Amino acid sequence: MAVELSNIIKNWVPNKSKVIDFGCGEGSLLKELMIEKNVFGYGVEINDIKIQECIAKGVPVIKQDIDKGINEFESANFDLSIMARSIQCLKNPNLALNRMLSLSKRCVVTLPNLGYWKCRLNIMNGRMPVTPELPSSWYETENIHLCTIKDFEKLCADEKINVIDKVFLNRNGNRGKLTSLIPTFLRLKECTCLKNNNEILIASSNKGKIKEFKNLFKEYKIFSLTDLKINDAVEDGHSFVENALIKAKHGAKRSEMFTIADDSGLVVPDLNYEPGIYSARYAGENSTDKQNREKIIEKLNQKNILELNAYYVCVLVGLRSYSDPMPIITHGEIHGKVSIKSSGDGGFGYDKIFYPRGYSHSMASMNQETKNNVSHRAIATKKFVDIFNSTVV
Repeated sequence: MAVELSNIIKNWVPNKSKVIDFGCGEGSLLKELMIEKNVFGYGVEINDIKIQECIAKGVPVIKQDIDKGINEFESANFDLSIMARSIQCLKNPNLALNRMLSLSKRCVVTLPNLGYWKCRLNIMNGRMPVTPELPSSWYETENIHLCTIKDFEKLCADEKINVIDKVFLNRNGNRGKLTSLIPTFLRLKECTCLKNNNEILIASSNKGKIKEFKNLFKEYKIFSLTDLKINDAVEDGHSFVENALIKAKHGAKRSEMFTIADDSGLVVPDLNYEPGIYSARYAGENSTDKQNREKIIEKLNQKNILELNAYYVCVLVGLRSYSDPMPIITHGEIHGKVSIKSSGDGGFGYDKIFYPRGYSHSMASMNQETKNNVSHRAIATKKFVDIFNSTVV
């Protein structure tokens, strides 16, 4: 592998990360990453001779036909997957890309550009192109799906795969000014860092919230702060919007993923709008849901009343990155009453004592399907998804 290309890939690989290299060849790149970046790496290769070279270098390798699937690694959770000079050799490159991104947070792909000027010239002269990146004659080549860089980038867009970074290389394997100015015509190959748009961080460690979000965002791969070993943010805002933004920025900065944060709670106007933004810790720091509900019941008993008007509110904030200047912000509300009567086995928070308007039973007594349609979080999420699907790139 050319030195310039190797260095570009290494710059995208975090230290001490977990890496898998599909079509790893003789293992040179993985060996460099193991030495220079202290990565834990695996190689996947089909050629027996190249597999022996990997073993001789001390590179862990498995023999596998990528076109037949990579199910052995389903639960591995790699930080980065690499496919250098291999994707055009696969029968189903679109499936391969999605498989790679199901195994890792990001992937790096390099591929030759059929739009390169020498390739165009060869085709104009009636011949299939032969270049340093496409060295074989048409009857000897392993390449099945040749494409231009624009073709590949359209594939990424069609598959909802986000291009984080890309580098164009000329025939000498270097980055040049002209290569960047007229990339499709002058670049011989491209090195691209990709990320799946279907991955979302929910900036919370609350198991109840995470469960609800997974039900509401079924088409997306959901991570929690706990999954990524990120501590909870310090919520020192003075409104639901402020706290949701604080949590979203906290998660986005540490994960570098699209991040959604919610701040939600119960509001009882006749109790001076309590518990409000303090809903999770109404009865004190580290208080349980039961203790928080008991404090509401105690205040109702002090007023010698059975119930009061109340509403749940949820504010969602979505950030494409920590510095995103235009966050997605939506909110939802569900109105009803809080009661001294506690019922139901589901839900969390104040659900056992909250009775939505139009229902004779508590939020905790609702089945999940109904709750996913009427809850404050569901309402905010529906609004959010409409904006998310039309704006996230």
